[in-house]
Amino acid sequence: MLALSLVSVNRYFVDFTPLRLYGGFNAVVASELAGYWRNSLGPDWRIYLFGAPRLFTDFGSIAYIAPDLDGVDVVEPLAAPPDPGLAQPDKDAAFVFLPERRAELEWVRQTYPGGQLEDIPSEQNPLFSVYRVSLHASP
Repeated sequence: MLALSLVSVNRYFVDFTPLRLYGGFNAVVASELAGYWRNSLGPDWRIYLFGAPRLFTDFGSIAYIAPDLDGVDVVEPLAAPPDPGLAQPDKDAAFVFLPERRAELEWVRQTYPGGQLEDIPSEQNPLFSVYRVSLHASP
């Protein structure tokens, strides 16, 4: 019984826990996104998430890690540059693209040129890409 317990404890803490797959891959992406907002952006930024139908801003770990995150889900895929009113000018905009929707970045760049692009890495491909655009002047 002791040997079985030790094997189970080892498997959980040594093998499984470092994988960070508790809630599946979407939980990994959501946790990284929430941490990115909290540590790299903050309350002066609004996230526009191009994650549907796989991930939305109300995902549980986002609310837990960054309860004050201001996010907008861009549900419908873009087929043309978005209306300039998509991003409200009261905060800076961080357009977040999951890999399967990254092609829409080019449409967003046409409406909001001059931003900075950052890929958030994983072991194989980026978890997501962030295109940051400053929309409002600081007081």
